[in-house]
Amino acid sequence: LSRRQRQMCKETGYNELKITQLILHNPNITTKEIAETLGISTRQCERIIAKLRQSGKLLRKGSARTGYWEINNY
Repeated sequence: LSRRQRQMCKETGYNELKITQLILHNPNITTKEIAETLGISTRQCERIIAKLRQSGKLLRKGSARTGYWEINNY
């Protein structure tokens, strides 16, 4: 992990870091795909995403179906 990634991991946690990496790689990824990739429940993934959105680190552009994720503060 890079220095920035280690710092972010300390601030937010491992799953949050992995979710942001997956979104950076594929902004159109779904919460179901994220959950399956990380081996966590869909609900846990939704909670982590809600936390990232509330903190302003993650934005959703467009509709729920055809939109995409955007990482803020990177």
